[in-house]
Amino acid sequence: PLFRSEIENERFLSHDYERGLKAGQWRDSDQGFVFLETPRADSFSFSTAVPIPSRECDFSNVCCEDNLWELSPHNRSQLILHWISKMQEEASAAFLEITRKQDELLEEIRELEASADAAVIQNAKIVGMTTTGAAIHALLINKIAPPIILVEEAAEILESQLLAVLPENAKHLIMIGDHQQLRPQVQSYDLIRHNNFDISMFERLIKGALPFAQLEYQCRMREEFVGLIKSLYPKLKTHRELVAGNCGPDCIQKSMYFLDHKSKEGVTEHSRSHRNVEEVNLIANVLKWLLRHGHNPEKITILTTYRGQLHEVRKKVQRSTLMCL
Repeated sequence: PLFRSEIENERFLSHDYERGLKAGQWRDSDQGFVFLETPRADSFSFSTAVPIPSRECDFSNVCCEDNLWELSPHNRSQLILHWISKMQEEASAAFLEITRKQDELLEEIRELEASADAAVIQNAKIVGMTTTGAAIHALLINKIAPPIILVEEAAEILESQLLAVLPENAKHLIMIGDHQQLRPQVQSYDLIRHNNFDISMFERLIKGALPFAQLEYQCRMREEFVGLIKSLYPKLKTHRELVAGNCGPDCIQKSMYFLDHKSKEGVTEHSRSHRNVEEVNLIANVLKWLLRHGHNPEKITILTTYRGQLHEVRKKVQRSTLMCL
């Protein structure tokens, strides 16, 4: 054996430590010691603070010695650290090979799982998922190979996001939405300002004079509300039979009121959002009036444009006994 015992081995390794060489001095010492840093393997990386001889060290004389026990303490420590370096190089190479094989096996597993799911989903006439889900299951979608893709709320989807989830076998793309309402959400103002990143494919194609079909009938609001959006939808009509049952509250004479006031807005405490106390009081009084005349609170909706105003309305309602009237 090269070493008489583990204790003897430790004694050799600790020889240079006793001479005062510390971790921060190994690279600069006259022993030619350097830190060992193993290469990265994907997301795995590790390093060791064990000093090893630099490449300039010559081990030819040391390795030719017939009796290793006759080596000087310095040469012994150098030889031991050289062996450690070689073992770590072999371990690093083996580790990289194992991670490569692991990646291959994981890819095979994903392929098998996608094939099994595709065999089940192939029997379905309609497969629905979000754009995020479609991106996650891109391999599954390519195996299903749907010829027709139907995108709902297409005006609120980034063009890059939609292109990323379209399967390569798609033959017909149907997009449904309203490009005159909400656009896709983009966090970067520079991308919006300089690159028009918030314009969806749906909006871009329509503004590019691509032929499209537009619905002309609405089936939700009463006729008097349609006039408010005629500037956006000049051809919009109302399906009177379907909205005939949308009757207004008996305690209010008209369906629509516009109230003008002189109260200025303020800034919410601990926030930059706006609020208007006078409007909050008006809203609370209208809500109180509706509840006193027997209207169900679940049928009443309060809309506000500011988060700060929303908090003020919520506090006003919670402080009072309006919901118990």
